[in-house]
Amino acid sequence: MPKCLECGCIMPRLQWTHFKYKCTGGISSIDEYKNKYPNSILIDEELAAKCKITKQTMIQKYGQELGTQKWEHYRSKQAETNSFEYKNKKYGWSKEQFDDYNKSRSVTLENCVKRHGVQGVEIWNSYIERQRYTNTLEYFIEKYGSEGKEKWLNYNEEKSKSSNVDWIKEKFSVDDDAAIEILSQRRTPSICSKSEKHFVNAFQTALGSEIKYTSFTKQFSIWDKANHRIYFYDITCSSKKKIIEFNGDYWHCNPLMYSGDFIHKHSNLTAKEIWSYDFEKIKTALNRDFSVKIVWESDYINKPDGIIQECVQWWNTN
Repeated sequence: MPKCLECGCIMPRLQWTHFKYKCTGGISSIDEYKNKYPNSILIDEELAAKCKITKQTMIQKYGQELGTQKWEHYRSKQAETNSFEYKNKKYGWSKEQFDDYNKSRSVTLENCVKRHGVQGVEIWNSYIERQRYTNTLEYFIEKYGSEGKEKWLNYNEEKSKSSNVDWIKEKFSVDDDAAIEILSQRRTPSICSKSEKHFVNAFQTALGSEIKYTSFTKQFSIWDKANHRIYFYDITCSSKKKIIEFNGDYWHCNPLMYSGDFIHKHSNLTAKEIWSYDFEKIKTALNRDFSVKIVWESDYINKPDGIIQECVQWWNTN
């Protein structure tokens, strides 16, 4: 159960009444507590699962029409209160404080270990595998049977809409920057391969400094107006205008290993379609005056020290 980091009290759920009437008196609200202890837990996991707000629970409670309306209102409100503009106006947060806050509450290996100790590693690995599997055609067929493929196609269509900056701008009445920020908040950090994790750690160690935008923290994003899509990049330094893309051999269909008509079982795209997407992604960054370096997983595995040295030299070259 959660432990109040201010007074040491343990209870199923830390609410505002505890901070206002029963705590040390130094904190009077949940917002103040979260500001002071960003990594704190407010509610027991089992209790949180029961109280979780989802579209399904809304519909179960209020019926299809009203439940859907309440769900959309809830989503809209969450998007607003989780934006940098809202946090800056209400709490006076800087961009750095806002990024640190999002980093502390995201589902990452580091945060899982902080919350659950040694068991956090197992929880993290299970989460990653589940995230990958629940987006596959196989999962939808397993869950919905003969309707699985149609639901999977509809899911991907809706998913593509929700990743469209123009759609978000219209839905939430925000500008380009705010819409991109909303998309960035939805992006779950650290869903990457063991090879990429190893590369990022080794690269930062060789540089002697941490990089702000990585797969572990918050990926740098660029909105491609021509193709109406947002691209997220693996490792980015916005001041140096440098980007490193770590391409998994399978996920990006390494041309040395796969033919153009190979069908990727998770995305259901051909290798040619994946290469075309990657080409547009790199072109978008180049058009914004970024320099881009591609690192293939197999190259790094076969020659890790050489690749790291090559990347450090490239990264530090003006």
